[in-house]
Amino acid sequence: MLTVGAAKLAKQSGNQSQLCMIQVMPMGSEKVKAHETDNVQDMKGDPSLLGLLSDFKKLFEEHACLPPSRGFFDHRIVLKAGTEPMNKSPYRYPSVKKDVIEGLVQQMLDQGIIQPSYSPFASPVVLVGKKDGSWRLCVDYRNLNKFFVKNKFPIPIVEDLLDELGGSKIFSKIDGGLDITN
Repeated sequence: MLTVGAAKLAKQSGNQSQLCMIQVMPMGSEKVKAHETDNVQDMKGDPSLLGLLSDFKKLFEEHACLPPSRGFFDHRIVLKAGTEPMNKSPYRYPSVKKDVIEGLVQQMLDQGIIQPSYSPFASPVVLVGKKDGSWRLCVDYRNLNKFFVKNKFPIPIVEDLLDELGGSKIFSKIDGGLDITN
């Protein structure tokens, strides 16, 4: 790995250069752990940052359940008129994978991520392996997708969006608003 000091980097880059630094390290490596420890020590020295983090601590918590119901704005799937309920049988899995599926389903039920359903619709699940060796549970909705009423929201053309920006150089999103400075 090449490491360059700040003074030498500034001298080499000149006044008109833009610099970007990316450091990629495998998860769990000693360097990553040391880097995380350095960041925590840096935060201990800045009381205003610690105060800000404690004020908004709830924003950084892991979610353990689904968000609350929002009534009319909850997600809905609208099907075409006359669609008969489809009930596709599950795929065949070896007993080891069946145990994994049952474990994942039970874990999600316990966390409140999913809830029991008595719907006449049923779709099979698929286990997809992750890089870390664990499993991801996916639902195969391909048959049901044929009967969805498609949302008719046009996707903006990228060229039009870029034209609207018209020479802007600095973009920031603060307090939910978009500030564009020319």
